[in-house]
Amino acid sequence: MAQGSGSKVLLLFVLLALAGGFGAWNYQRNVAAERAEPRPFRTYSDADLDSLTEAYRAEVETYTKLYEARTGRKVSINEHAHTDQKLREFERVQRISQDTRALVTELAQRHVAIEQLDAERRKRVEERNAVMLFLKRLFTYPG
Repeated sequence: MAQGSGSKVLLLFVLLALAGGFGAWNYQRNVAAERAEPRPFRTYSDADLDSLTEAYRAEVETYTKLYEARTGRKVSINEHAHTDQKLREFERVQRISQDTRALVTELAQRHVAIEQLDAERRKRVEERNAVMLFLKRLFTYPG
């Protein structure tokens, strides 16, 4: 009976060693994946994140009002008889359109920045719980 019990203990020890080795390897893979993850606001303090978010939200509000003002009115197109006047009118309408597209681009960039700031905050909250972070790194398989 001692013979069978010794082999079971050895088998259990081998299984535990394999599980521990896999866990350590997986933990290191997850740490490497986290470090490779783009986090442009990683080095900012929490206060800086709050200030930056507040500033971006104010800009979004300003750009939104400008966009609504521009898109709320119809662009009048003046009909002209001469080619040079038609060309100037076309250029004027093009400038208005380009300005509106540039405004939309700026607005979209601010929204993306706010999303990145919110993601950074969520990541920091997750990292503050050391036990859960350790378990996540140990048992999550990065895909």
